[in-house]
Amino acid sequence: MLSYRFSNLLGSAYKGGTIRFTPDGNAVLAPVGNRVGVIDLVSNRSLTLEPEAVHTVKVMAINPAATLLFLFDDSGHCCIVNFARNNVLSRFRCKERVYCAQFSPDGAYIAVGMGKILQIWAAPTVESEWVAARRLHWASHLDTITDLQWSPCCQFIVTSGSDCQVRVHPTDAEGQEGFAPAVLSTHKAAVRGAFFDGGATRVFSIDGRSVLLTWEWKADGGVVADPPWSVPGAWERTGFYQVKEGHGRLTKAAYSVKSRIAAFGFSSGVFAIYLMPGVEALHKLSIGADPIDSIAITPSGDWICAGAADSGQIAVWEWQSETYVLKQQGHHAGVNAVCFSPAGGALGAQGSKALTTSDGQQASAGGAGGQLMCTGGQDGKVKLWNTLSGFCFVTFADHSAPVSAVEFTPQANAVVSASLDGTVRAFDLLRYRNFRTFVGPDSAVQFGSVAVDPGGEIVAAGGRGSTFSVFIWSMQTGKLLDVLVGHESSPTSLAFNPHPSKPGQLVTAALDGVLKVWDVFSRTGNMETLHSSAAVLSVAFDPRGTHDLAASTLAGQVYIWNTESSAIVNSIDGLRDIQSGRHFKGKTSTTNKKGLAKGHNLGPNSGVNQNQHFSSVTYTATGHFLVCSSRNSPHICLYTTSGFLLAHKLVLTRNRSLTGVSMLVPFREITELGVHKKEIDASDSEMDAFDECADIRRRNVQKNRLPGVVAGDAAEAYSEEELHVFDVACSMDGRSISAASSQGVFVFAADSGGQGVGQLYGTALERFMPRVLTKNVTVPAILACAREGRHAKAMILALALNNYDVLLRVQRSVPLGEIAGVVRAVAAPLLPGLLQFLAAGLHPATGSGEVGRHVRWLVQILEHHVGTINDMCNGTVVSTPESALSSLSSASKSLDLRTVFLHLLSQLQEHHKVLGAMFTRNIYTLKYVGRSGCPPQQEALEAEPAAAEEETAEKPAKKRRTDAIAAVEAVEEVVGKKATTKKKKKKRQSG
Repeated sequence: MLSYRFSNLLGSAYKGGTIRFTPDGNAVLAPVGNRVGVIDLVSNRSLTLEPEAVHTVKVMAINPAATLLFLFDDSGHCCIVNFARNNVLSRFRCKERVYCAQFSPDGAYIAVGMGKILQIWAAPTVESEWVAARRLHWASHLDTITDLQWSPCCQFIVTSGSDCQVRVHPTDAEGQEGFAPAVLSTHKAAVRGAFFDGGATRVFSIDGRSVLLTWEWKADGGVVADPPWSVPGAWERTGFYQVKEGHGRLTKAAYSVKSRIAAFGFSSGVFAIYLMPGVEALHKLSIGADPIDSIAITPSGDWICAGAADSGQIAVWEWQSETYVLKQQGHHAGVNAVCFSPAGGALGAQGSKALTTSDGQQASAGGAGGQLMCTGGQDGKVKLWNTLSGFCFVTFADHSAPVSAVEFTPQANAVVSASLDGTVRAFDLLRYRNFRTFVGPDSAVQFGSVAVDPGGEIVAAGGRGSTFSVFIWSMQTGKLLDVLVGHESSPTSLAFNPHPSKPGQLVTAALDGVLKVWDVFSRTGNMETLHSSAAVLSVAFDPRGTHDLAASTLAGQVYIWNTESSAIVNSIDGLRDIQSGRHFKGKTSTTNKKGLAKGHNLGPNSGVNQNQHFSSVTYTATGHFLVCSSRNSPHICLYTTSGFLLAHKLVLTRNRSLTGVSMLVPFREITELGVHKKEIDASDSEMDAFDECADIRRRNVQKNRLPGVVAGDAAEAYSEEELHVFDVACSMDGRSISAASSQGVFVFAADSGGQGVGQLYGTALERFMPRVLTKNVTVPAILACAREGRHAKAMILALALNNYDVLLRVQRSVPLGEIAGVVRAVAAPLLPGLLQFLAAGLHPATGSGEVGRHVRWLVQILEHHVGTINDMCNGTVVSTPESALSSLSSASKSLDLRTVFLHLLSQLQEHHKVLGAMFTRNIYTLKYVGRSGCPPQQEALEAEPAAAEEETAEKPAKKRRTDAIAAVEAVEEVVGKKATTKKKKKKRQSG
């Protein structure tokens, strides 16, 4: 099977923390829980870094070389990340919480504000074993340090604090003997920012009341010296400005030294831009009514990024052209439902929106495989996402209540959503509009589940409220066709049988512990009842058409029913696998050994929490694995359908700030009275003076909250920090698994063991995971073999090294006539790696673009290794006498090659569609180029008939298409499909 690793976090709202631009200004870094989201503004892509902090990230600092990233969470833990390689270098804990941090302009030091203390650390290096050694320690402020800024010369730091003071500190006490730490204390409110204006002799500061002061260093007696602080002097206030224009209190400030542009954010959701030092108003913009939690400006001063945590919105504004560079907003209160498009590639042909990738190619909004994803949120919005770019490109806001379920039609031309507002809506994915609204006869009905039949003709939805019925509508007319009555409790899940012989077979599950099998197309209304031992929460059919139905129950078991025999054919006991997290109000741990003494075991489930269950189940596209998720657990379990054993367990997050993640009692967070700190109202704490936005947000929650509300604007403040998993889905190519949760959609992608080409931020996040690493498997040795003409050895060593760039260089060095010999020399354990490399190179957006070369390699693999591939697909043991390759046998056996070939098939179909359309449109141009590019052979051409001339001119143009068609047919034969369409037959005859 494929192993999965974290790929991205979509739909998560921005919830506060420092926003930073990368040093080149091309990307935005924003905290997303205990991870960091990277938004590439140039290539129009968004991804989430895999390294996790211990708690929620609040402060970030990146060095000028964009190689080191410091993450400080709200509990004082620090995580040093190698931004160029996407891995963790070291972790440590500070004595206090860090409120601000910044690298020096030369990248040699980092200044950190911990409470009232300012510390300067040396940047970690390999020699220091990635430890940030403390260099200076200043304890001068009387209250929390809110912001700090380095001087361009790296010799001074200006800090602002909640004590209404601005202080200028030398970074080297011995080197600036004539310059003592200065105190600038004229402000009447907490200072939000202080910045050096050009050099180290001019400073301006601004407080929460929007009062801006300018300061200048003047030597005694007007003596001119170089540097100016080498002679005695003092700071003098040279200017007083009031920048408040009815926008509320000032919350954040940012400044660009190069362009001398200052940006100020206010509590009313407005940010204003001023030109310094004259404080000339340039522009102001509102991104909503919520306060600005963070603001950042590029070094060039062209782009300004502002984030509002209440609305979960991040906006990048180019003030010179007055246009949005980026405006993204996730689901505000969590995601309730998620699903992948069954045929995302078809959308691109129908004219869906196009997105530009990092290499300038166009990727359709649907794309190939699992690139189009739909989510339904607690905020009542339905969003369409491109998993390749990580952006939401369409938002439907027609529902007036939370969306409970979403489902694509089998033709992938529409998406259907069910909501608690009593409507089921169908959205057109070509024009992006709501073209059908389905309602029940009773206005008091809410819909909690939805399903579409395999033909896309009817829509079924389960109602709850005044009735426990299932409603059937016609997709074409929107009329109510039937109401299925029989359940004694609310229906929880619906599923249609995918087998062609059962087109209208519908299975409904309810909390009454009954499964009902309906034939919606039958005039007699045939119905069969299957009784379960507990309430049924979710059902899913096996996509292979085996009539097997997986049903999860409230008791923690998953039963496999066969709808033909109406019997249980297998079962899964998931009580020990779920491992639900502990609520912060709980007094005990939730481990599987709770209440058990050593040596006492009363049964197989003794000590296990019996109040846990799988709330959502689904099959992978191949039907080989069953994916299960629990509402109160951060784990996703994958079970094999052959033996129903636990094959893999995915962990969504390890963020200890979220309730429901940790199973142990955090004694550090428990007070002496046994109450968790989250239950204490800290509205009068010192944090109010530091974070104006947090104070406003806390007052709004206290004003709007209602008893019993667990989500939305009326919920308690701590409910936003709970982790709940509501739904799980798998892409059609089997390479992506997504989980809808209260913190967004966690996307896991298949780990091929090599470079994640489709997940790159430029080329900085390269992953190096060699399969075999010996003294001979090195880059110089591989390139030397390629230069000497030993291409087979070079390819084998490159596959063992498993680096995408090296594999691409070796492949390009192999002449076209020697491809067959090199492919024959590749051993069976290395075939999966070669196929995955070709799949990465054939990617429509992030591949190398050399389609013809990759197709030739794929054709040779299918010609010389088709028997080996069939044996590996059937699970036959691959014998490898070589000791160096023996470790790869188990890896090759665990890999599902059927999924790899399905992925290759979708890639080739995308290329065939694009190339076929291009050659068809330019057939006459290609004929002309073919004639003009050939050498003059008039006598031969005159002797040949006209038909031969046309065939000669068309041959170069059709060669690429012919190879693509042959590869598509060969791959379809391997994966068990047959190419029988008339269009392909005509193409083979004409070729």
